[in-house]
Amino acid sequence: MLRPHNMLWVDLLVDCDAVQEAIRLLAASSIIELRSYDRSDLPFEIAGDTRFLQRLNALNDKLDHYRKYLPDHKPGTTQSDTLARTADVLPEIEAGVVAWLERVGAAVEKLEHSQSVLEEYGVLQQCLKALPAADFDLRYFVTLSKSQLYNSFIALGTNSDGEFFRGTGQPVLYNAYPLADYEESCVFIGVAATPQMADLERAAHSAGIRFLRVPAEIQGSSQEALSQLAKLMEAASHDIATLRAEIDRASESLNIAAIAWNLNRHLWVSRVLTDALLGTRFVWLGGWIAARRYHELLRILEGGNIPFLVNRDTTNQHGAPPALLDNPHWMRKFEVFVRGFGMPAQNDIDPTPLLAVTTPLMFGYMFGDVGHGIVLCLIGWLLRRRAPVLALLVPAGIVSILFGFAFGSIFSNEHLLPALWLQPMSAPLTILGIPLAFGFVFISTGLLLAGVQAHWHAGAGSWWLEQLPVSLIYCVALPLTLWDWRVSALLASAGALWYVAARGMSGLREHSLSLALGGATKGLLELVEVLAQLLINTLSFARLGAFALAHAGLSTAVMTLADLAESWWIQVPILILGNVVVIALEGLVVSIQTTRLVMFEFFRRFYAGEGSGFKPLSLPRNNHGSLRNSQS
Repeated sequence: MLRPHNMLWVDLLVDCDAVQEAIRLLAASSIIELRSYDRSDLPFEIAGDTRFLQRLNALNDKLDHYRKYLPDHKPGTTQSDTLARTADVLPEIEAGVVAWLERVGAAVEKLEHSQSVLEEYGVLQQCLKALPAADFDLRYFVTLSKSQLYNSFIALGTNSDGEFFRGTGQPVLYNAYPLADYEESCVFIGVAATPQMADLERAAHSAGIRFLRVPAEIQGSSQEALSQLAKLMEAASHDIATLRAEIDRASESLNIAAIAWNLNRHLWVSRVLTDALLGTRFVWLGGWIAARRYHELLRILEGGNIPFLVNRDTTNQHGAPPALLDNPHWMRKFEVFVRGFGMPAQNDIDPTPLLAVTTPLMFGYMFGDVGHGIVLCLIGWLLRRRAPVLALLVPAGIVSILFGFAFGSIFSNEHLLPALWLQPMSAPLTILGIPLAFGFVFISTGLLLAGVQAHWHAGAGSWWLEQLPVSLIYCVALPLTLWDWRVSALLASAGALWYVAARGMSGLREHSLSLALGGATKGLLELVEVLAQLLINTLSFARLGAFALAHAGLSTAVMTLADLAESWWIQVPILILGNVVVIALEGLVVSIQTTRLVMFEFFRRFYAGEGSGFKPLSLPRNNHGSLRNSQS
């Protein structure tokens, strides 16, 4: 914790016959991030070959349009799962894909046409339901369609689209009918000159208005047309089911599920190997792993009977290593703050453990209510899988419950529970003052972490000269004013002299007195600016108390409105609605303020976020997923 895993570069020399199994084992364990690299000093010849990858990509592109019709396949159930070389199985895969596409191509085309027709029928059905039952006869459409002068149309749009038909500049007669169950929607029935119909339809589509075609089989009143349309929809649904069954039979007889899975697997292997060095009898893989998992890597390959050689490379020719955060499972949800700002680089601080404590404290202090905290916990727990970031509401809600007991508040009511500490509205100065002390400790921690990080980066000398004086004045001299202002002033003067002298030393190194004086003067001004910013940043933590008071004020307003009601059946809805508004409004505001304090008042002291996250090699997706990246 507080530091990402130490990363290690490894080179793996694997026999060509075993490379597919080696890649599968590495991906299943998520142990390595493969990287492409160049070796110019190899004692043997290497050669790249992308022919297989090109052929596999071409097959994959052919399947893209038909991918949703591919059946699922469970690896390990057929002979297609054997780990054969791509060169040996590629002809069989190509033949299988081509045969399946030829067999189902026409059926898929018919199926998609039938689905489009059925969808069009569904929209037309909604429109017909909006038409008058007795005085509207669709036979007029058939009569007009036979005419060479005029043609009729049905269009679906909104109430405001009537202006479109009036402003087309063409003679258009129409009537509009509201569409039931769809607010602002309208069905337009109209007649236009046949030569202008195509232009009218194009313009309507550009305006977002949908033109519908009325089948010739539909005639009579709108009610009779609905009955006729239902039969057409039933026939279209039957055609769709028949075509799906035909596609399924073809897929089963040609075993396309196994073929497509095999294609995915060999495509994945080929894409992984584009980052490798290929020889006639070997493949050279390279990438980053966590140093603590090095021996696990060896056990995985040895357990899979993979012939390999391994080398731990300690040189710096592979670029900056990725960051793999080292936090317990319960803390990982707080990594969202770190990842949102940028991943730490090698030897950077990982502030996640500190955020796991401080962010719930800040949230709970501003949102202190037992009932509201319980609601937040339930929301976070129920939605944690659908929206993982909402899992943060669970610890935040728990701390809100604790502060709710401290403030004596439950669902905005401050009379049911005794306050174990105080009620915010009765002691506003205390509520505002506590966050200032918290902010001082929070910012001081950031300044000290900057020193630790400088030491890890072997840059402690610069920190001692320029940052330590600032930390001495802010972290030590400032709080000492509460005990003895003379000691505080002495330490502050020493820190300022230290900072100014460090700035002036650069001029002395160049044997220039004017540069030394200029550097010292500039250093003094910088020190004043930095300390002023620190004081302003500390004062900004008063917003924790301000929003705690705002939460208490809103709760009081809810209870006051409820008390004004004369009967309980009015009070209860007011209490429920009021608490919902407080939870939604305050929850959003408090979340934003907590994030702001973390990002702008804490991270800026030490955190750069210039690293990249660890992206381990992972297994390929199933038949319905596209293989965009072999490392996810």
